[in-house]
Amino acid sequence: MTTASFVLEIDRTDPDYGRLVGFAARLKNLLDKPKIQADANLPDALDDFLGAIYALALAKSLGFSERPAGTRTERDKVQIRAEQVSNGRLRLDGKWMAGFHFNSGILRLSAVYHRVLRVITADHQKGHMVADLLPKLSYTWSRVNIAKVHVEVNKLKHALYGQEPRHARARPKPNDLENALAAVKELVVMMEQREVKAQLAARFGGPPPA
Repeated sequence: MTTASFVLEIDRTDPDYGRLVGFAARLKNLLDKPKIQADANLPDALDDFLGAIYALALAKSLGFSERPAGTRTERDKVQIRAEQVSNGRLRLDGKWMAGFHFNSGILRLSAVYHRVLRVITADHQKGHMVADLLPKLSYTWSRVNIAKVHVEVNKLKHALYGQEPRHARARPKPNDLENALAAVKELVVMMEQREVKAQLAARFGGPPPA
């Protein structure tokens, strides 16, 4: 087992990487705010958010491309990967790993969307879904992409047909990665709303402790 540290340098002049770098910088700014740190749940949710940014960057670095509609899982590839792991070997490149990271990214985005809404609305009632929480917000913002990602993740979790969602043509953006990047932006914008800061301040009866 290797313990060597490995850092992947990404090209910040690339449009997709550049957006992810910018989102990470805005996320860092949020994490530095006392109001965010004082909340018992938000730092953990933003940890998952950073994980989504990582996963999408790794998916791109491995050449992620979406499957054509109706494409089934290549079972022989899964068998090969399973055999490699059973022999103690983990392959870190290839299309399968690119898809692995992409799916990890959108799963995290969906979870963060739900968790942050619960924090902002102070509604932690079991069973309350995104649709129950949105009407409780005191503001609106563009969320068409994160809404599609959230639906897509539920399809990924529950549908029998596998990875490719049947509603793919309804995506606002032309491809999976673009849709995911737009969803990241919408989540960042949601967190940057003045109303969010005001709701957190109200919960602490004033500015929370630094």
